[in-house]
Amino acid sequence: MKRFFPIYLTLFFIAGSLSAQNLVSVTYKGGRTKAQMVSQFGIFMQYGVDMYKFQYTTPDVHGQLDTASGLFVLPRVEGASLPLLVYQHGTVGSKTEVPSHLSGGYELAMVYAAVGYATVAPDFLGLGDARGFHPYLHAATEASAAIDMLFAAREFLEGNEGFEHNGRLFITGYSQGGHASAALHRELEAHYSDEWPVTAAAHMSGPYRLSGTIQEFANNEEAYSVPAYVPNMILGLNEAYQLYSDMSQVFKEPYLSPIESYYNGQTG
Repeated sequence: MKRFFPIYLTLFFIAGSLSAQNLVSVTYKGGRTKAQMVSQFGIFMQYGVDMYKFQYTTPDVHGQLDTASGLFVLPRVEGASLPLLVYQHGTVGSKTEVPSHLSGGYELAMVYAAVGYATVAPDFLGLGDARGFHPYLHAATEASAAIDMLFAAREFLEGNEGFEHNGRLFITGYSQGGHASAALHRELEAHYSDEWPVTAAAHMSGPYRLSGTIQEFANNEEAYSVPAYVPNMILGLNEAYQLYSDMSQVFKEPYLSPIESYYNGQTG
């Protein structure tokens, strides 16, 4: 498959964005041959892969238009009718630990593409190129960021080199990605069932029962095994729902200062 020149792609899709398209720019991030994929992962692969960073528009938690990012990975074939697969990544520790930066589990996106799926891997809001703090475990935007990238991916497929979407759609994710893939699946079935019917889904090891789980450990005197998840969730959901005007309302020292430093570092 021919690789596209990043400057050409950027100009092409910026021009397209003027006519209400949601794909802002595409940058080629490199690729792997089939032999390199087999060597790296030690399992059979059907294809080499090519990776593209997408920038695309999507609403933030308050409905304001934002520019989000993600990684799109194609099997290295000369034009084909391909299934689409959405891979929702797990919890990450920084804005750049995401698929479009070739981090945050991007290897799985490569593997899916190497066995024949055109793979969509959103970075999520507040991560990658999107502004602000990541609204961790906010189901609505986990879904909307993926749906808008799906539209961008289909546009890209059908506008280049004879590729097209064959109508099949698969969804998967692990950990936070399990929650995000379930949120996406629910939204697609509720509002996009005609346009994006889901062929199959695998939502793995996600935190699906947030309210009940939080109540249980908050009222339990035993130490929580992964305490970092708690401020991440509170900070993230506060982005969406503005539950607290000041973090001192929910956190005490000596925890407040490092949590505020973490928040400020992730929004800069």
